[in-house]
Amino acid sequence: MSLQIIADDIEKNPDHKWLILCPLILIENAWLPDAAHFFPELKVVNLHDRTKAKRLKKFQQDANLYITNIESFVNYREHIDKLNIHGCFVDESSTMKSSRSKFGKEAVDYARTLKRWYLLSGTPAPNGEWEYYRQLQSIDYYGVHQSWTQFKNYFFDNVSYNPQFEKLQVKEHRRDELMQLLRKYSVYVDKEDVLNTPGRDFITVDITMPKELTEQYNQLRRELYLELMEDDILITAPSAGAKRNKLNQVTSGFIIDTKSQETYLLSDYRFRVLENLLRNIGDEQAIIWCNYHKEFEVIQDMLGDKCACVYGRVSIEDKNKNLKNFKEGKVQYLVANPASANKGLTLTNARFAIYFSMNDSLELFEQSADRIYGDISKQAHRCTYYIIQAKGTVDEVIYQSIKNKGDVSMAILTHLKGGIQ
Repeated sequence: MSLQIIADDIEKNPDHKWLILCPLILIENAWLPDAAHFFPELKVVNLHDRTKAKRLKKFQQDANLYITNIESFVNYREHIDKLNIHGCFVDESSTMKSSRSKFGKEAVDYARTLKRWYLLSGTPAPNGEWEYYRQLQSIDYYGVHQSWTQFKNYFFDNVSYNPQFEKLQVKEHRRDELMQLLRKYSVYVDKEDVLNTPGRDFITVDITMPKELTEQYNQLRRELYLELMEDDILITAPSAGAKRNKLNQVTSGFIIDTKSQETYLLSDYRFRVLENLLRNIGDEQAIIWCNYHKEFEVIQDMLGDKCACVYGRVSIEDKNKNLKNFKEGKVQYLVANPASANKGLTLTNARFAIYFSMNDSLELFEQSADRIYGDISKQAHRCTYYIIQAKGTVDEVIYQSIKNKGDVSMAILTHLKGGIQ
């Protein structure tokens, strides 16, 4: 749709230039191939490159459409200004959700110089309606309050019991006003309403931790530390957030010493469960979603050349190559971090996804789940998602809260206190 808008405008105004700002991984895995396939007549320049000198040379090239990554926009703003862009699409505008975001502030300023400005997102405000502020401001600078504080105080109450933190809630007598404001500037389309989708199933794979691991988990949950007797190591979790992360690691069978950054493997029980699950799936391709480097290392050793990885320690060149190999069926498994491969990618060559571990982000979960899901013209098979979770642990708390779109933080705190999950 976005490319059609651009093509229609350029047909009428050949001198117009357009810009797309998107996550780096989507340049070569979404925008460039789609532009080449659907609108080969468009002259497209990818402004991203490995060095600054090479990037600056690309700014000298003439094109109808320029594409660059959101992460580079602020650093190259002065060069982008010289392109005399007519219109811009921001793909995954949830990058503007924080009122303090440097990109968000810069994007608001840049939008005021353009004739046309579009925001695209499947999850524009994953944590609450307050995250629409910068996005609304970029679309109509004078249509909303001039400062974040004014906007916040007008539409929201802070219902937090802790004065050090904010927990915003829409004022009931202003909810309709806020919704009308959003409707004025947005078009919402539900995938299930406009696409003929094959349907999907979410299946929990409940596993029991080994006795020793359970004891270690409970010790950490109660005492804020874990003592590894054989290595004479004491690993502490000084805060609730650190405790949650450490408990999450233990259920995966390892723990990271934050001070030394050493990783200690406690049990391979979860990896054996994954092995059995993949054996049951058979020759089918599958995406395995993970969160920690140790998980990637063990799974890669386990699957060998049957898998390719996409996570923080993999370069963008290798990420692109690994995604291409997976989509072309050259590898059976893609092991990915939801934060690295959750948005905009079409991976409908697979119909199975396995959540080896989960973090507490509803946005990342929904976006990652959509990678294998789509219209039956692209995804002809019903999709199956396996959620591996250790019984009686933070795994269950996180998934239940995400599934019910509840307050994950509060549910985890209740679990840490030993309360009902």
